Amino acid sequence: MTYIAGVDIGNSTTEVCIGEVGGAQVHFLSSASCKTTGTKGTIANVHGIRAALKEAMGSAFPDPPE
Repeated sequence: MTYIAGVDIGNSTTEVCIGEVGGAQVHFLSSASCKTTGTKGTIANVHGIRAALKEAMGSAFPDPPE
């Protein structure tokens, strides 16, 4: 399986959505948003991106294989 994440850093929130790629289609799995930190487009945004990714991945894969 191939998975992709889309990230949108906005003025007040950072949104992430997770999808699964199958052939020519992308199947939506989950999304999450966190408060945008720092100046938009800077390294300070990494904290919000990471938090949103972690939340979205936890929703998409609540019981990851060990």
